[in-house]
Amino acid sequence: AAAQERDLGEGMPAVHVDEAGEGDVIGAVPAADPEYVDVQAFEVFRDAVELVDRSGFAHHTVISEGVSEPCRSPRVFAVSSTSRIHHDADAGHCPEGEPEAPFRQESVVESKMCREFCYSRAMLSPEKQAELAHASMLVVKAPYLSAFRVVGKDRVSWLNGLLTCDLMTLKPGQGSYGLLVDKKGKITSDLFVLVLESELRLAVPTRVKDQVFEVLDHHLIMEDAELTPASETIFFVHGPKAASLSNGNGVGGRLDVTGLGGTVWFVSSATAFEEEAAAALTDLGGAMGDAAGWEFLRVSLGVPAFGIDFDQNNYPQEASLEKTAVSFSKGCYLGQEVVFMLEKRGHPKQRTVRMHVKGGVPVPGSSVKAESGEDVGKVTSSVALNGSVTALAMVKWAFSNGGTRLVTDQGAAEVLSTAAGAVSGS
Repeated sequence: AAAQERDLGEGMPAVHVDEAGEGDVIGAVPAADPEYVDVQAFEVFRDAVELVDRSGFAHHTVISEGVSEPCRSPRVFAVSSTSRIHHDADAGHCPEGEPEAPFRQESVVESKMCREFCYSRAMLSPEKQAELAHASMLVVKAPYLSAFRVVGKDRVSWLNGLLTCDLMTLKPGQGSYGLLVDKKGKITSDLFVLVLESELRLAVPTRVKDQVFEVLDHHLIMEDAELTPASETIFFVHGPKAASLSNGNGVGGRLDVTGLGGTVWFVSSATAFEEEAAAALTDLGGAMGDAAGWEFLRVSLGVPAFGIDFDQNNYPQEASLEKTAVSFSKGCYLGQEVVFMLEKRGHPKQRTVRMHVKGGVPVPGSSVKAESGEDVGKVTSSVALNGSVTALAMVKWAFSNGGTRLVTDQGAAEVLSTAAGAVSGS
């Protein structure tokens, strides 16, 4: 790759990569000290930027929190040939918004320069993070989620009547993944619920938090329950040793979203939580992870994400969530009749599946075809891990069975299974 500097004004150069001949800018950082540049730029990418979304394809960047103070003013952003998010110099941060078109994997992740830039001295590779999640534990911050608190003696029964998961069977210190669906059975949001001794904590995708609050508050009538926003950061710990990690900087409990074991934490000080966790992980054999590592892990395990692999246009069964987020034995809840009828007396028109691709990494949004050439769906996420390519796709029902052979823009594919679980995406 040809590297050069491009002046962005105010003495702030950009790290520049031009592999495709299209001038892909990777980031802008302070130039005063080469050592300082490396460490501080890394902090920005690790803590504040969703550098990689669908398993290696950089998707969008949002700089909103966790930025080291010396880097808060400089113009720090990432752009590419097909997707640009511009720094707002006056506001001091990059604007949040809907994900933009994905851009080239090699421009941001696979280039030698970028690997050295992003991983030097502090960041484990996504592959290594996935290995640690399988063997021990991986701690990952979820800045794309917002927290709510529910108190009152009717809190559990009230919320249980609105969500697809069964909260009545949970004990303090246990959590559940569930969905809020509308009266037509379509997904309004996914969410995570943690049961504590005298209250509940909810983690909801920030992009729909206002909508979720409005729906829940609308159905709070005579019940003794109060729903309020909580200024907390959410962390997930993935892996078989997740439960062994304790921390004095928040409240947590068991909640497994990968099948490997796991916990969820709601913390008031992300920095304090990370510092204590990092010290404990030295002895426990785990590591602090990042967005890239989580992306590799979730896609390889077949865990779809809200806003990426499924959205508000889908039924739970289309997102393949009926086994992980829906209880068919609990009492009534909002939208239950449609969800139940679809499960017991029919099937959805399409399903989210996990595929093995024999070739390159297919671009999210690209078509999935039958061997006959018929267009049967679209790729939603994809990742290359240890030489093996895994993708998630939404395909027609008739082509969702395990063993079905399909074709992507990068080569032949085979359906491995329907998706295994789900979590909110950025």
